[in-house]
Amino acid sequence: TPVGRAAQFLKTADSTTLMVTYNDSLRLGYPCPEQSTTYVEIRMDGGYMNPRCYQRRLDQVVGATTKNLHDHYQTVCVAENVPKGLHQFDVWVYAAGCGTSYVGWDESQPMVLVQELPTDGSVSYVKAGTAFGEHTGTWAQVSGRSLAVTKQSASSLLRLTLADTFRVSYPCNQGYGELEIRMDGVAMTKRCFVGKYDDAGGSGGNDHHGPMVMQCIQEAIPAGPHTFTVWTRQLGCGSVYVGWDRTYPLLMAEELPAGKVSYWTGTDVTANVTGGWAVAAGRQFTHTVSDASKHVKITLSDTLRTGYYCNGGYGHLEVRADSQPLPEPCKFGQYQAVGGTTGLDFHWPFQLTCVTGGLTKGPHLFQVYWIAEGCGSLYLGWNRGQTLFSAEELP
Repeated sequence: TPVGRAAQFLKTADSTTLMVTYNDSLRLGYPCPEQSTTYVEIRMDGGYMNPRCYQRRLDQVVGATTKNLHDHYQTVCVAENVPKGLHQFDVWVYAAGCGTSYVGWDESQPMVLVQELPTDGSVSYVKAGTAFGEHTGTWAQVSGRSLAVTKQSASSLLRLTLADTFRVSYPCNQGYGELEIRMDGVAMTKRCFVGKYDDAGGSGGNDHHGPMVMQCIQEAIPAGPHTFTVWTRQLGCGSVYVGWDRTYPLLMAEELPAGKVSYWTGTDVTANVTGGWAVAAGRQFTHTVSDASKHVKITLSDTLRTGYYCNGGYGHLEVRADSQPLPEPCKFGQYQAVGGTTGLDFHWPFQLTCVTGGLTKGPHLFQVYWIAEGCGSLYLGWNRGQTLFSAEELP
């Protein structure tokens, strides 16, 4: 078990469900060439969660001599039928195959966050769905990931979360795919999708099964019944694969009253930049802290590439308030190098979650800052239906 990745939580009722978020960074298979895999699992009270919560990541670049890919890692799971009382959740890692794994490199808040979901009908989820592999071509519905929701109010927001595993560009270079949540069979007006792109120059191709979380906020959804489903397509070479080797995908909808969360959504990109620190395009909003004793949960659901067609590209992202680092800093770094290639162009989706206290009562301007270090350039926000940057107070 990695040091410090544990959370104790006092559950208040037998009938509630717990949502568990794990936020960290992960590198696997260093310094071995070609294929390497690692399992990550959240466990409860010294045993397995019910149902189990594990995901497996795989990285392969055909013809590589070494790999050193430190990337952000997040997963979201649910724990059902947990009796009220005190429980402990911790993280376990198993490095399968060649090389070593590394957890927590350049991550300011490696965190296990446990939240008790309300029972008032405002949260719906489904954890059904099998692996959907080797799809090519046009949009296709991904098996099992179908969620029925009855929205209670026309004025409320819907926050949609998909925790799944996504691979594109197999077994080639310059293939890319998209993964989308749709409502009632069609794309939403403010679309909710991510794109992923893999190119390792001069190699024989890619195979990167990456666990990921995507979150979107939808406005002006009519009250009443709706069905949310997940769709994918492959563009360029190769095929896409969704849901490889994880206990289950999670598709969740949370109905939030207006004003519950402060947020920005958009499609602004920060493209091919060097140097820093600088403010990322678009990513800002004002959030009013109701009391200095409150803790604020911050989420950034975005896509990042560091190091354009080079090896050793290195970048940081940091959330700041009023142009200053948060009292409990919220930032991470990404480093990508693969020996035996002429350089990388990996646009990979990520979701960052942080919690901070220590903010004074009143309004604060939240922004995302970036810095590009090492070789190449940084690119933020490639090919997304929406980037989500949000803040909400915890109970």
